[in-house]
Amino acid sequence: MTYHLDRARFPIHKSIEIALEWNALTDPSARKIDLDLYAIGLNGENRLFSPEYFVSPHHPGRNRSITHKRGDSTSVSSHGSAGEAIDIQLDMVDAGVERIILPVNIYGASRRGQNLQSIGEVNFRVVDTSSGAGSQIFHSDLSLRAELADTAMVVGELNRETRDDKEDRWYFCTLFAGYPSLGVTLMEYRVI
Repeated sequence: MTYHLDRARFPIHKSIEIALEWNALTDPSARKIDLDLYAIGLNGENRLFSPEYFVSPHHPGRNRSITHKRGDSTSVSSHGSAGEAIDIQLDMVDAGVERIILPVNIYGASRRGQNLQSIGEVNFRVVDTSSGAGSQIFHSDLSLRAELADTAMVVGELNRETRDDKEDRWYFCTLFAGYPSLGVTLMEYRVI
């Protein structure tokens, strides 16, 4: 596991979009790249709060607070990129969820010999959508932060803080914790 120590913390208002876009390889002999974006709600004991709070392209979520918007993307758009996005309504997240981790994983990476460095540009964005128009509060190219063995990465997490006036505040905190597989990531966070 690789940790980068340049952690940053950004306040979030009521709702956000987490977006992941990557440049698809244009070489016809290149293998398909299937990046998946997750949002996983953890309780105060750092365990999965409930199966409803494990949101991925294959498990779009059954709660109204976290929604996987674009499904499982491997197709290339007209501008040469593929992407996925998750919307999170923080004021609707169950009170028992204290953290939401945000992993990214290359599906079938070991079978295809892929890692986060080999993809090229992998853009991860956090956009505050509370005002409607949306303002980007964070952006990073994950391929520049990954180590050679990383096929999965917990890019960051949303942390809930309850103040004395009982009003919840949410913060996006960067982590950039790289892993050799999603399974190792989920074991680290005691999701499986």
